[in-house]
Amino acid sequence: AEEIVLRGHRGWIQCLEFSEAQGLLISGSNDGEVWLWDQKRGWKGTRILQASNGITALAFHPDGQRIAVASFDALPVLI
Repeated sequence: AEEIVLRGHRGWIQCLEFSEAQGLLISGSNDGEVWLWDQKRGWKGTRILQASNGITALAFHPDGQRIAVASFDALPVLI
């Protein structure tokens, strides 16, 4: 198995979700950032959300087009 290092977050990763069907990984951390990582693009990462406080949970929506995100400072939202 190949080891891959994903760089982007400035804080500890709190949660991860992987969509095998889409080849996408989302990560949320205590720095309040949510990043989207694309396997098809060589695991290139893009920050898609910045909350004021840490991300506590995230998940891909069943439609595959949206992400549910919860943080310490807000109710869960879909992005």
